[in-house]
Amino acid sequence: MEKGRRIWRTRPVLSPRLAAHAEGFIVADAWNTRIAAGETTDPARWAQAVLAASPLFSVLAFVKEFCLRPLGLAPSQRCRQSFVGFVVIDRGPGEIVLLYNDKHLDFLVGFVTTADRITCTTLVKADDGLGRLIWQLSHPFHPHMIRAAIRWAKVPTE
Repeated sequence: MEKGRRIWRTRPVLSPRLAAHAEGFIVADAWNTRIAAGETTDPARWAQAVLAASPLFSVLAFVKEFCLRPLGLAPSQRCRQSFVGFVVIDRGPGEIVLLYNDKHLDFLVGFVTTADRITCTTLVKADDGLGRLIWQLSHPFHPHMIRAAIRWAKVPTE
């Protein structure tokens, strides 16, 4: 990781691949950073590094499940059978699209790389009233989580 990696809020990159899966989703945010010399430009390796970088994703998923389980609202088994709950639904040169599908709230995440930049765009869809409530409560923290995950990512070299 580049020490002091700077991350900028940017316009969402709704590439054709991401847009093809975006019906019903709203844009949450988009962030980009410079790819340092020697770091990979492979979006799948970036996605894996970013998602694995932050223990916050695992902790928050556990807290959410812990709070909702007594109400009979635990996440679906499908979410537990993939990497940190995200599954790859589309990919192409310089791009990967991931989906986290929960009973109440879905996240669509696109990672797009160029020769010197990586952009992470997040879209959100609330499936019901509880999903809307969960998003309203978590929305203020989402930008901080994404920026921290990108900053902490241990991105492999080429």
